[in-house]
Amino acid sequence: MLLLNTFSYGFKINDLNFNEKISRGESQTKEFILTNNDINSKIYRILIEGDEDVKVMPNILTIDYLSSKKIKIKVDANKSKGDYSYFLVIKEIEKQLKEQGVGINKIVKIKQSYQIIE
Repeated sequence: MLLLNTFSYGFKINDLNFNEKISRGESQTKEFILTNNDINSKIYRILIEGDEDVKVMPNILTIDYLSSKKIKIKVDANKSKGDYSYFLVIKEIEKQLKEQGVGINKIVKIKQSYQIIE
C-alpha cells in the first residue's frame, strides 16, 4: 500500500497506524513523516475526521520535491474505556491551475485507531 501511495499520490507516509493505548484522562502524541516524491513542490492540508478528541499539528504543509516534514497527532483520552477510530485525511492543494485539462486535488483517508485503558 505504501508503494501505491507513492506512485498514485506523489507522497508517502512513514507509518499508517496511530494504534496507541492511552490511559483514561491522559494524552498521547505520535509523529508521522510525510515525504513528497512528486517532481513539484506540494501543499497538503491535514485534517482529522470522526473524533473531536484527536488533533493534528500543523494543518497545512508545504513540502518541496524529495523533502519530508513531520506532523503530530495528539489524542486526548477523555472518553470511557474502549476502542476508538478516526480518519487521518491528507488533501493535496493545487498551487495553480493547469493550462490544459483539469487540475485534480487528491484526497487520501487513512483509518486510524486507538484504545483507551483504565
